[in-house]
Amino acid sequence: KQKGDLYLISQERKRKVIQQLINDTTANFWRAWAAQQILPDLRSLRHEIKRAVSDSKKAGFSRLQSPEKATYSQAELWNVYIELNLLEKRLLNSKPELLSLINSSFDKKFKLNKPKIKKLFPSKFPTKLAKLQYIALQDRAELREEDYIQRISLSEITKAQLGIFPSLELNGGFNFDSNSFLVNSHWQNTGVRLSWNIMRLFRHAYSVSKAKQASVLAKMKRMALSMAVVTQVAIAKINYSQAKQNYDGFVQLRKSRYQHYSHLLNKHLVQSEDRITVVSAKSKWLLARLAAYSAYAELHIAATQLRSSVGFDPLHAITNLDVNV
Repeated sequence: KQKGDLYLISQERKRKVIQQLINDTTANFWRAWAAQQILPDLRSLRHEIKRAVSDSKKAGFSRLQSPEKATYSQAELWNVYIELNLLEKRLLNSKPELLSLINSSFDKKFKLNKPKIKKLFPSKFPTKLAKLQYIALQDRAELREEDYIQRISLSEITKAQLGIFPSLELNGGFNFDSNSFLVNSHWQNTGVRLSWNIMRLFRHAYSVSKAKQASVLAKMKRMALSMAVVTQVAIAKINYSQAKQNYDGFVQLRKSRYQHYSHLLNKHLVQSEDRITVVSAKSKWLLARLAAYSAYAELHIAATQLRSSVGFDPLHAITNLDVNV
């Protein structure tokens, strides 16, 4: 029975590793996909920003633009330039990490397709925090592992208590001998042997105490892990809610930035000052677009972490999602 529990412990550890691998793969996939959508447009935008900064300096020197407005425009353009570089750096690291996770060569060229995902969660996935925490306390791999360890500790207590009793051995058999000088050539024998290791008496108290201490330690560890799991579920739910709000906000910002850029572009402005304004509006629109793609990736990552925090196994559907707390 204890060997069976050890096997179940190994399976829970395997499930935990698989869940972590899925979380890492999901995070790097969506970040790499977001980078794939917007990064090609950034190369040309960088040249436009540098050219607009140069034109702004010329306009300031030639008094076509006030020095205050020229320096402000340059600062705005460089600010967008730096923000683009920071977002790009964060997204670019995801592709080599994804290739490492799927055990592929780093020089391999590929294109990521957006999967068709209708829902981020299963249909019976609860939304209330109490239900999520209740499921996590049942299905998290770490807690299940501690349950099996505690069951092994209880078996050790039983073994230690039974060790004080003497061992009773029963034996019997049927015998035959072909020797003709024997009176009886067939006979049966039975026997009973009772043995007792006196040294076990001295070790009994220590063995039982050690087994009980291991059981108490397993219970305390399980309780501490339960508190940590409950906290992780609460944090994961908060992170998902914030990720969803951030994504909705960046989508609206992207729309507003694009409308502003289109409005300026449709005026067909040709003067140096006006072209700088158009480039600045375009750069802010692309920055908002990049932030929206990044927020979309973070939304999927937060959803994956929330599913993982409650012990959701993507390889095997959880049957007890619909619970009443």
